[in-house]
Amino acid sequence: PPSLEGVAATTAPTVPPVAPPPPPAPMPAPGAPVPVAFAPGSAELSASARAALQALARHPGHALVWVIGYGDAGGPAPAIQAAALALAWQRAEAIAGALRVGGLPDRLLHVTAEAEGHGGLAKPAG
Repeated sequence: PPSLEGVAATTAPTVPPVAPPPPPAPMPAPGAPVPVAFAPGSAELSASARAALQALARHPGHALVWVIGYGDAGGPAPAIQAAALALAWQRAEAIAGALRVGGLPDRLLHVTAEAEGHGGLAKPAG
């Protein structure tokens, strides 16, 4: 390109390199419990949690899978416990739903919820 006397040459801005995406979460070992993290106040499953739960559901030979949703209770007051238990049930149902989509029949699911605790868990029995 032409240059102007007394004006420093300029170059096009460079774009910094983009970091590669993080590797996907490892799939659980067959029969291993699958802990599930949720954003505070949310029962929305992440894509990696959904994939891990569906992989668990496809593993043959489960006699029963225990599903527990936890509600992030912030105290012992009855109103707080009731609100937390409602969130815990929503989380448990989200986890159970992903297992159903993966092919696990309802008869193999034991779904429960607890106001205390964070996230959720799918744990094969036995």
